[in-house]
Amino acid sequence: MEMISVVLTVVILFTAFGTFTNSTRSRRAPKGAREAIRGKMNMHMGVMFLCIAGLQLTSFNGSTFQFVVTFLIALLGVFNLFAGYRNYQHFRRHLS
Repeated sequence: MEMISVVLTVVILFTAFGTFTNSTRSRRAPKGAREAIRGKMNMHMGVMFLCIAGLQLTSFNGSTFQFVVTFLIALLGVFNLFAGYRNYQHFRRHLS
């Protein structure tokens, strides 16, 4: 259980860094590439939210409130992952 928490924490830090770098890159990019980079940023945030939900589940103590909040965070992560992938696929031709 300890190893899972460490791995999830490392993934959270990696995706937070990816979110930050893609956010700053998107501000400097031209219009078409901006949306593609923001799609990558949304995918990073989606994975980060899913890992945060997973980290919450590793320390789950049976509270209904904690389970509902964890479920909402995971739902937000899945939505960001899906929306980011869709936007990236739509605007990726502007990256090159």
